[in-house]
Formats: sequence, C-alpha cells, structure tokens
Amino acid sequence: QHIAAPASPASAMLWSDTRERASQWGLYAQEQMQSGPWQITLGGRHDWAGTRSQRSSLLMGRVPTGASSRQRDRAFSGRAAVGYALRPGLNAYVSYASSFLPQTGLDALGRGYTPLKSGQWEAGLKYAPEPAPGSGGISLAAAVFDMRQKNILTPDPDPAHLCTGLTGPGACMVQSGKLRTRGLELEARAELGARSFVQASLSWLDARITASNGPDLNRRPVNPPRHMAAVWAEHADAMHQYAVWTTFAAAGIGANLQHYNPVIDQAVAEQWQIPASWTLRAQLVFGGIATPAADKQFAPVEGRFKVHGL
Repeated sequence: QHIAAPASPASAMLWSDTRERASQWGLYAQEQMQSGPWQITLGGRHDWAGTRSQRSSLLMGRVPTGASSRQRDRAFSGRAAVGYALRPGLNAYVSYASSFLPQTGLDALGRGYTPLKSGQWEAGLKYAPEPAPGSGGISLAAAVFDMRQKNILTPDPDPAHLCTGLTGPGACMVQSGKLRTRGLELEARAELGARSFVQASLSWLDARITASNGPDLNRRPVNPPRHMAAVWAEHADAMHQYAVWTTFAAAGIGANLQHYNPVIDQAVAEQWQIPASWTLRAQLVFGGIATPAADKQFAPVEGRFKVHGL
C-alpha cells in the first residue's frame, strides 16, 4: 500500500488505540479409583471463553485503519493418570494432560486469535514414608515431562500485511508457531513441626521452538531459563515461634537469626529517603538473659530515629 508523505510534522504522528476484553468460565470433574497397588485418576474440564478485540490507528496522518472482532470459543481438556505403589511410601506414576488458553488480539485481516492449546506427558516417582512418632514427615519427588504447544504467535510471512502497535507499524502475527519443552523436576519437602516446613526444588528445562516464521526457528525461546532452583520455608503463626523461643530459653540455648534483603532495602530506602548507611533487618532472637544488661553508649537520638508522615 502506498503511503503519501505527511504534509507537516503534526500529520506524521502515529496514533493507535487497542481495546481488548476477555472472559472465561468452565466446569471441572475428577474421579479417583484405587484397586490394590493401582490408582487411576481421570479428570475433565469444559471451558467457555469470549474475547473482544478492537483496534483503530492512524498512520502518517493519512491512512486510517481499524478492525474489531468478537469471538467465542469452547474446548474440552482432560487429564488421565495411572499410579502404582512400588512399596509403602513409594509410588510411580505416568500422566497426560491437555490445556486450553484463550488469546486476545487481531491478525492482519481483523480476525481474533484462536486459543493456545497444549498437551503434556509426565512420568515420575514420589516418596513419602510414614513419619516417626513425634517428628515431621518428609517427601521426595522426581519427574520428567514433555509438553507440546501450538497456535503460538509468529510473524506473518506476507510482507504486505502491516499492523500498527504501540511502538509503531510492524509485521502482523499469525498462529503457526509451535513450542516443545522437555525437562526434569526434583522436589523435597520436610516438616519441621506442626506448623512449619522447608521446601526445595530444582528444574532443568530444554525448550525449543519447532515451528516459526521468524529467525528463532529451532532455537530456545527467550523467557524460559535452562535451570531453576528455589528454597523456601514457612511457619504458620507467632504462637509456634513463641513455643520455639521458650524451649530454647529453658534449655539455656541462645541464637540470633537475621534476614537481609538488598532488593527490598533499596526500594524502601528510595521510598522513604533513608540514609544509605542504614540497614534494614528482620531479626529473631532465641534464648534467655545470660547476664544483666551493662551500661551502653548511644548515638544522638536524631541519628538513631527517623520519623515519617508527621
């Protein structure tokens, strides 16, 4: 399409407005059956989704473009799994699951995008022995998986198709892209008490774009990392913390647990203009008083306290 040169800088401005609205609801049912060491799980979900996209733009002050689409989709997705108890606390399983995810946006012809669909195979082992009396339980899990996705957005191969976005005119998108992701997941969880646990996980991902109209064909996508690791702990309430504190104090044991988070420190310091020499700490002290408090030397009060909002 021929675009005439703008008459003035004002008419050369690019204007674009995109409005999108999406809604989704579904029904889900699941059945679990067990016979001896075998366990079968069957699940099904039916989704209804509606998307509405409207795009209007003005390119070079001369070429007004606009498109709108209202689309309704529905799909059935399911899950099936078979498990087998190898020994008490140790189970093996294999499963398959499909998914359905609506997408918003318009292609070069003003048509709405169809939902993203995927299917995943998974096989693994889970180990959760019966905990000893008076102690917390532990669980270990390992799984391998293979997931395939289709209807992924990829650049439109027709150079004559031009779509206006937030950053200006560019290539339109079509849904011929595909992605394959394989990986290994390891997970461990230990209960430290009635209301506390610690959990750690480690993942290896091999993601590959198997269909694309762009230069990323047969390459790794940008976002998924090769490796992921996480460790976290939780406790339910302060009463459990108080019980641990008093137990340590009665036994004559002292401890000081401190947590530092430079990311949060920087954000809080910028928000409240806190001096760079100050450090934010989350501190939890256990134990009893070993010796009476001695005389202390304090800095001037204006250097030790900072008041906001008064």
